[in-house]
Amino acid sequence: MSTDKTNLAGMSRDEIALELEILDEKPFRAKQLWHWIYYRGETDFDKMTTLAKSLRAKLNDGYEVVTTSRYVPGGGQVGVDLYRRTLSRCANLLLKACFPIRGLKEYTCGYRAYRVSFLQDALAIFGNQFIDLKGMGFTGTVEKMIKARLMRARVGEVPFTLRYDLKPGLSKVATNITTLGYFVLIAKYIVYWGDIGQEWKRKIGERYVRTYDEKGNLRAGPVKVT
Repeated sequence: MSTDKTNLAGMSRDEIALELEILDEKPFRAKQLWHWIYYRGETDFDKMTTLAKSLRAKLNDGYEVVTTSRYVPGGGQVGVDLYRRTLSRCANLLLKACFPIRGLKEYTCGYRAYRVSFLQDALAIFGNQFIDLKGMGFTGTVEKMIKARLMRARVGEVPFTLRYDLKPGLSKVATNITTLGYFVLIAKYIVYWGDIGQEWKRKIGERYVRTYDEKGNLRAGPVKVT
């Protein structure tokens, strides 16, 4: 029996899926591996954990949402052209100005960890409007962070390096549509609009008292993450 190892780096998603099919692995593994190799730049299978240790550690420090960040010490980006770097940085600064979260610099990165209890509460408060803006690029990532801010959740971030140089194809992000979507989100959530906004505000206040102590620390409880 051959003991040669197959190098998956450089393969397309379909080619990776074929290799995994030979090994009798489930089809969704191909998507996971493709993401780790081309978006995270990781080729060591032992390090391909669904949730990074740094994210788990931050959640255990009393945060409800932890995001990865290019803008903190230890983070960065490789292979991103000046236009996209500038546009992304300006978008994050604008979102920071409109929806300030203490200590947070990265609003647009989608690699995050959430406590299950936070997501359950978000769905209880916002229902189907937890992610309300659809069809406008990658705005859902930002909308979830805005909802975390509305809920007064403790949000933290850990360093992350975006390896855009390892991406095999062109970006699917339509920057003009996504940028427009950010302005729509600002208009929708810069204040609590109408009766539904006041209902959200009431539920959020009740949740905060239930979830945080008088010092603003998350009340003790089992950590379940997703």
